[in-house]
Amino acid sequence: MEPISTPPDPFIVADTGAFAIGDLPAVLAVLFFVPGDWLLWSILVYAPAAARFLAIGPDDFGGPLSASLSALAWAAVLIVATIAYQAIRDFDDALTAAIVRGWNDARTRVRIAWRLTSYRLNELGRRRPAAARRLEVDAEELVLDEDALKLLRALASPAAGRGLRLRDAAALIHCSKRDARHALERLKTLQLARTTVRTSDGEAVYVLTAAGRGFLLFRQLVPPDAARARL
Repeated sequence: MEPISTPPDPFIVADTGAFAIGDLPAVLAVLFFVPGDWLLWSILVYAPAAARFLAIGPDDFGGPLSASLSALAWAAVLIVATIAYQAIRDFDDALTAAIVRGWNDARTRVRIAWRLTSYRLNELGRRRPAAARRLEVDAEELVLDEDALKLLRALASPAAGRGLRLRDAAALIHCSKRDARHALERLKTLQLARTTVRTSDGEAVYVLTAAGRGFLLFRQLVPPDAARARL
């Protein structure tokens, strides 16, 4: 049995060093047939019975059958490349957003901690009015949406008892438990709230922190006595 010749090499002209710009169309034409030609060659070499049944031979290299297979192969490559590019873009956007959000949250936590420390030190020296003024948090650095503010005020309300359960938070802002947990965890990340276990079944509840009380007092969202009672 004579050896089966391999498909044409599209870069053979370039390898000889005689490549010119006029040879580019011919190289591209041969390059287009590469997937189909090598698929046919693989069938001829590794599945000769199938090649005989399908009447495939070396003469089909660069022919209509090879062109059809090549078109499908290049279309698949284009689709995969498009999906991969979109996945990379989505990952990059998500990573950038996470970095920006983490940086802003870190700045906010540091600022709140600094203001709260100043407040407590001055509170020990009976300079509460001056310390309260230093609790100011720039609205551009700490922005809470309506749901988060509603939950924060609920934590400061005596009606919340010893804490706010997840299901009660979801009912309060009319959303799912998952969304309520996200809002509460946002407050916890900013150190405006914390979790504690105060139920017989071991369920975690959220309570107000000193930073949350200071934030509410500064924004004048609740009376001072109500916010202090939650702690």
